[in-house]
Amino acid sequence: MKWLKSLMIIAAFRGLASADTIHIPEDYPSIQLGLYAASSGDTILVAPGTYNGFVWSGIMLMDIHILGAGAFGDSVSTLVNDGSIYLDDAHGWEIAGFEITGCYTGIYTEYCSDLDIHHNYIHNLNESHSYATLIEFCDDLYIHHNVFAYISYVAVRLTGVENVVYYNNDVMYTLWHHGFLIDDNHYGLQIINNIIAFNDDDGIQFVVSQGDAILNYNDNYGNGSNWNNCSPGIGCISSDPQFTGSPACQYTLRRSSPCIDAGDPAYPLDPDGTRCDIGAYYFVQAPPPIEDVTIAVSSPNILLDWNDVPNATIYHIYRSTEPYFDIIGMTPIGSSTNSEYEDVNVLSGGCYYYRVSWE
Repeated sequence: MKWLKSLMIIAAFRGLASADTIHIPEDYPSIQLGLYAASSGDTILVAPGTYNGFVWSGIMLMDIHILGAGAFGDSVSTLVNDGSIYLDDAHGWEIAGFEITGCYTGIYTEYCSDLDIHHNYIHNLNESHSYATLIEFCDDLYIHHNVFAYISYVAVRLTGVENVVYYNNDVMYTLWHHGFLIDDNHYGLQIINNIIAFNDDDGIQFVVSQGDAILNYNDNYGNGSNWNNCSPGIGCISSDPQFTGSPACQYTLRRSSPCIDAGDPAYPLDPDGTRCDIGAYYFVQAPPPIEDVTIAVSSPNILLDWNDVPNATIYHIYRSTEPYFDIIGMTPIGSSTNSEYEDVNVLSGGCYYYRVSWE
């Protein structure tokens, strides 16, 4: 009788929500309740905040899009503690834009097909035998632009998969074992354009054999061993990826990173129009300009101030007595980690022109 009453309440809430888009927590307080109310093809938009995970098993629900507000920065949708995502027999689903932390397994899928899992940050899973993603008996999965870091056991474990593609992910800092562990038979597996670094044991391990798996254009670096029972494919490198450590997203690349323009040339270009990079976050080679530079005199020094550039970690200041000068080949007069600088080496009566760059 209690079960029937619960169904009636859910149906009543469903009438209040949009037929196409469900908002969490505006329409329902949890993602799970939003799923109960969804129909095939619906989108569930999750606002910034902290939530429990969700489970779907055994009931046909096609083409569901569950989209968080983001995995890094100021607008983050976080799944914590029991925040694991479990999908059984889900088809055509999209999961994106979540931070997942503090649970046993980040995303666990079995008997699923045609999933698109991207732009998530799964980290600090400290339970014994934790996994960022555990994929069993699934086909046609696309898992890309995710960061998996500080997983206690294995970041990516695959069992009985077919046509699963992992591309442009960061798979790092597993504390006990492997970045990738492929247990048994697999067909059409592709591991491309990933940074696989600083894992305690193997970067990639195949238990049976590599088979027809394609392992191209990965940066496999600093693992206990980079390759186990498999071989690097075309375009693979083994170099420090050089992350910025920026508070906005510590896994963006420095300008000197060997992963820039080193991805598979057959893949789509990065949004800045250049060859795709290796890793989850590309390096912007067409940077936004520094705007609203103001100059003030505070005798005997000159004060410069400008608008912050998102993701900038350091600014370089150049000075010349000529109004139109090129900074190529020049040495900056100084640097700043925030959007201001005081030039203390000026002469009274001098005329100075400034340019500011960032990285």
